[in-house]
Amino acid sequence: MTIPAPFPPPAARVDPRDLKAGYVVSDRNGYYDSQNIVAVGGRDGSTPVLCVVLHHSENHEGGPGLRLYSTRSTDLGRTWTPLLAIDDSLTRQSHDGYQLVHVRPDGSERIFVSMAATKAPAPITVPKPPRAAALTCRAVTCSLRRATTFGSQMIRRAAGATPLA
Repeated sequence: MTIPAPFPPPAARVDPRDLKAGYVVSDRNGYYDSQNIVAVGGRDGSTPVLCVVLHHSENHEGGPGLRLYSTRSTDLGRTWTPLLAIDDSLTRQSHDGYQLVHVRPDGSERIFVSMAATKAPAPITVPKPPRAAALTCRAVTCSLRRATTFGSQMIRRAAGATPLA
């Protein structure tokens, strides 16, 4: 008697593009939108920390209450920290937040989050890292602690300022 071959696993378990195969980043109700995920650390063989900046609103896309949040994972995306508000506005209807990892010559890393802040005086440009496009924005905040916290004050760069080395 021959034992039949087992059924293959469901596609959701083997295809990472299938939503059912993913992990929950946050389970708060409302609207979510994310531009990018960055990894910091890991250059020494340790597990990198993943960080994502996302929009969240209890309403809908473009609705009032849209705010930028950050969350991080220390286990390659299996679990995520509770959402950390980067931006204190609950009145602006829409703005984007993009992350840029900057590795300094001493090996320390900075995560810069740029956002379109409606009350900033003028656009600024963050110096581009090698092989990357310049990032033009209105306001920038920075994390020195692998996205555990972000600066409460926005960084504004003036013309002629020294590079972020």
